Amino acid sequence: MLLYACLLFVYMNRCNIDSIRSSRRRELAAIAVAFAMLAVGCLVLTDCSDFSSAEPTGGSCGDSLTWSYNEGSKTLTISGTGAMTDYADYGPWHSYANVMTVIIIEEGCTHVGNNAFRGLGGVNSVTLPATSLQSIGDNAFLACYLVPSFSIGKNVSSIGSGSFNGCTEHLNAITVDPDNTHYCDVDGVLFTKDMKTLVKFPDGKYQENYDIPAGVVTVSSDAFQDNQHIQNISIPASVTAIQPNAFYHSTRLSNLTVDAGNAVYASQDGALFNKSLTELIVYPMSNSRTSYTVPDSVTTLSANAFYANFYLQSINLPANLQHIGGHAFELTQGLNSITLPEKANDLGEALFLNSWVTSVTVEAKVEALPASTFAYSGITDVRLPNTLKSIGDSAFLKCTELCAVTIPNSVTSIGNAAFSQCTSLSTVHFPSSLKTIGQDAFSGCTALPHDVALPEGLTTIGQSAFSGCTNTKFVTLPTTVKTIGDSAFAGCSSLQAISLPEGLTTIGAHAFQNCGLMSYVVIPEGVTQILDGAFDGCTVLSDIYIPTTVTTFGTALFSHGFYDGETELTMEQTLGKTFSYRYAKYQLMSGILLDSMGGSPVWPITGDAGSAANTPDSPSKAGCRFAGWFADKECTTPYVFDKIPAGSTFVYAKWDEISIRPPVNDDSPANYGIPMAILGAAIVGLALFSIAASLRRP
Repeated sequence: MLLYACLLFVYMNRCNIDSIRSSRRRELAAIAVAFAMLAVGCLVLTDCSDFSSAEPTGGSCGDSLTWSYNEGSKTLTISGTGAMTDYADYGPWHSYANVMTVIIIEEGCTHVGNNAFRGLGGVNSVTLPATSLQSIGDNAFLACYLVPSFSIGKNVSSIGSGSFNGCTEHLNAITVDPDNTHYCDVDGVLFTKDMKTLVKFPDGKYQENYDIPAGVVTVSSDAFQDNQHIQNISIPASVTAIQPNAFYHSTRLSNLTVDAGNAVYASQDGALFNKSLTELIVYPMSNSRTSYTVPDSVTTLSANAFYANFYLQSINLPANLQHIGGHAFELTQGLNSITLPEKANDLGEALFLNSWVTSVTVEAKVEALPASTFAYSGITDVRLPNTLKSIGDSAFLKCTELCAVTIPNSVTSIGNAAFSQCTSLSTVHFPSSLKTIGQDAFSGCTALPHDVALPEGLTTIGQSAFSGCTNTKFVTLPTTVKTIGDSAFAGCSSLQAISLPEGLTTIGAHAFQNCGLMSYVVIPEGVTQILDGAFDGCTVLSDIYIPTTVTTFGTALFSHGFYDGETELTMEQTLGKTFSYRYAKYQLMSGILLDSMGGSPVWPITGDAGSAANTPDSPSKAGCRFAGWFADKECTTPYVFDKIPAGSTFVYAKWDEISIRPPVNDDSPANYGIPMAILGAAIVGLALFSIAASLRRP
């Protein structure tokens, strides 16, 4: 590439670039410059690709073991004696994951640590000790994609779970020293020495059909996990235990066949069941049916039962289904809609995680929607049961196609991140039963409506519950809310006003930080704590009232200081006073503060004492009719807006409930009186007019 760029430059010099007038030559000049920059960038990247020089190239990995990495040969060597450290995530050499190609564990090492070589995606050769090695830890070589084979020495007596999982590209054989007394292999497939447990069928072994040998009793949880090639598996009569996830993520598996003589398991239409057909254990990922009806006898779907099926567009579940295991429909890519039947009262977590399903009806009489039920799914329409009391953590996390949701009136709590990042969610029904909204519950819901009114009875708004809801302009909080959590409404960049209720005691740290359009706030009497940065970044906040009850002030509460004339006030000196923004300061003013008593927020009237006070706008409140402004909370003395009194004066909204006509019994006609008579007369008149018009036609 560099040579090509240089040739272009030579050509352009010969053409005398400075005197180029034609657009064609200007284009060539631009191309030459671009290629030269690209070539230089490649050289820089090449020089920088040896990033590992800044990383450690050796160290300890056990009491008597050390590691060293040779950058030239791209080889990791483990030397010394004894057991390797078990790692929680990755080994200390993981920074070389994409450049390392060879691992050599020398004689002397007795144990390969948990997660030690996990995720070393560039490694294509692993040498294990032939005699000293005794055990291999959990996930030791997980996701070493390019390793073609492993050779297990004669003294290995323990191999942890997941040790060779995810080696999906090339692993075609796991061989065992014939003298090993605990393990053996048959054609590269790993078994226990007695051939009673199938431990691991290599993920990359190119074999479409496999008959598990007769005599095998147990199929381990790792046996066919992550296999990329096998399509058909036959299970002999001897198998009595198939551990969970044995066929998990076998991407081409289309058919499981169980010997008719098996006393524990059975197969039907390629799917795996228990013998009595009451539990569906596995429906293969690549079974090509587009529609499937689960047998009526089934009462249980095992965890991951339909995991990642490519083809099913519809699944009909039986009426007697009672238990659905976790992740049962995770990553289903063709499924359009499904109904969870009424008796399915035991639901596992993450049922539709990452599924492409669009419509789900939950007829199941459950009280809790489990965590991550629909997280990252394509759900657009969901119907929840009226028995539901709680929506679990992350239940609808990042369901970006979900536009509307009706939360049943039985729900009392919405879990952490339950609807977080649902960027199309524009309609939410908040039930009157709601008590708690969890941390991040609606954070990042950028399409939430302009007006959000939370119901009476709600007591807790969690940390960051509505943070980043950039479309919301007005929020009405109920009088039952005592605490607004940290960052609860932070980054609500369109928020102009919020009605803070009487009864509120704490405004959390950064609760309204960077609400850049918030224009006023009346903090009610009763608030005792306003914590760090609560209104920081609210740069156009023009009117503020600080109640007399505050005892704890955080730091950096507002974007500007408070003043009485030219004298700056401490926060303690602002108690019980009203301030208006004037010339980059909050100046002490008199004001009429309008408490909408649970209705929509109304801008306070501020100014100099004695100046004119115009009648404010009328607030609104669901199910109520505004009945005027009053000088007392009991709403016995109407308030007359004439002039602004000195100091801060509270005025209260009165509400009359709107009576709703009860439904009419079908057996007895309703008497709607004059309105219905008028409607009837109108209909008769229209009919007569139509008749007359038709008679006039030629």
